Amino acid sequence: MHNRSILFGAAATLTAILTGCAGNQEPHVPLLAELSEDADRHLDLVDRAAELTGAADYDLADAGEAIDMGGVSGGFLMAIDSEAIQAVDDTGAEGSPIPTYGNVWTATALAALADIGATAVVGPPAVAIAVTTDGAITQHSENVWVATNTLTAADGSSVTGTFVVAWVGVGWLAEMRLSTSDGTYDDDLWFNGFLSVGGAVGWWDLYDGTQLVGVVEWIADGQGNAQSGIAAVSGPDAGDVLSYWTFDDGEQGVFFHDEGLSEDAWVIVSPDLSGEVRAYNYNAGEPACWDVTLADAECPL
Repeated sequence: MHNRSILFGAAATLTAILTGCAGNQEPHVPLLAELSEDADRHLDLVDRAAELTGAADYDLADAGEAIDMGGVSGGFLMAIDSEAIQAVDDTGAEGSPIPTYGNVWTATALAALADIGATAVVGPPAVAIAVTTDGAITQHSENVWVATNTLTAADGSSVTGTFVVAWVGVGWLAEMRLSTSDGTYDDDLWFNGFLSVGGAVGWWDLYDGTQLVGVVEWIADGQGNAQSGIAAVSGPDAGDVLSYWTFDDGEQGVFFHDEGLSEDAWVIVSPDLSGEVRAYNYNAGEPACWDVTLADAECPL
């Protein structure tokens, strides 16, 4: 994941050139059998087997329609953050003594820190999707759509992303593959996953080479209830889990499990803007709360 982060982290300094399939090479089409069975155990947000009930590979499924990239969920685009939570303390009394508003300020700072962790995982793939699709996917064959984009640097080196989507009867399989002009990557899988009809449920599995390194899942009902989760699967952060949620009653939250420290941290904001924060290095590790005025308050029993 680190190498791919470098490749797409510099996207703003590169010149994007929309191309056809790299080298006129036939794109690889994602198949159901290629989805990771191991990835499903790292997050329990989505019942993957249930979502795939009735699915058939693109060449066996009835004719379907392309994904509307303008209407897909934030989870599919890996646009996951706590921006609304961080805005809560904007209504606080400017210049008030830190002890008075310390809990809500700690909460918004913790939410911002969670977003930094989320961006480290999903930021580069999110940029890759945006740059590669550039708002449009072209039909390649029945039930298969492809978008390819090449980023060329000033020295002539280039990175090509190939995004392929396949209709499977109950939704779409999708994957991103990378190729580089120096041969470091040659149509290598970066991430693949699934999006349900209507875009309410889906997941991405992220790879570094053949190793599964991260998992992203999301679920939403279109009525204001939405949850998303990010899990690190390998490397120094293996076992870490970050979750976001928002409910139709206005409650929002962020939860983080640090596997290395065996600690949990969270921020919960109620519809009336009161809330609770828990961090292992704040308030002796005990939950701390604020009231509807955002002032520090005793937590309810």
